[in-house]
Amino acid sequence: MNRNIFQIWDDIGRILPFAVTRNNNTLYDYIVVERVDIKMWPYGIAYGYPSKDGKPSDYFKKFYKDWKKGDAIPSPGVYQWHLVETSELHTAKEIERSLDTRIKEKIKKSIIYELDTILAFGKFKGKTINEISNQNPEYIIWLINNVDDFIINPEILNNFKGIIGTKPAKTVNNLKIDIRKK
Repeated sequence: MNRNIFQIWDDIGRILPFAVTRNNNTLYDYIVVERVDIKMWPYGIAYGYPSKDGKPSDYFKKFYKDWKKGDAIPSPGVYQWHLVETSELHTAKEIERSLDTRIKEKIKKSIIYELDTILAFGKFKGKTINEISNQNPEYIIWLINNVDDFIINPEILNNFKGIIGTKPAKTVNNLKIDIRKK
């Protein structure tokens, strides 16, 4: 039975990552779905990447501008998808290895913000993290919680613990960063 990606995700207990493929697909073996954002059930945005011959593929990069920007899978809401069973995957560890590779690539491309790093976006553009933390420390917390590519050096997170109180920890690339007051 064909389903959309969101229904498949729901059927398997909302566990991530998982692999899907589309009817009559010959361009990639399957797509690894890493994240799902529901907009209005059963539709939203699914994020991930195609895999070909057991390796992450950049096939979508050539044709889909949304995937170039943030790994948004094209047409996740169409009813032409089916779950790829573990036996159909190259190896059970392949998804895990692919995710590790992609996480490392994203971290390489990301800036690890230090106190002297100058912010290149937002309302405090041109100011250092230290200047912002002195002027408006809540903004740093907002960046941590709302901007995916904002990764702050864990050693300087202690500077912000008193501000956060009981706000929940943030998960970055499947690593939980607990910045709550102890």
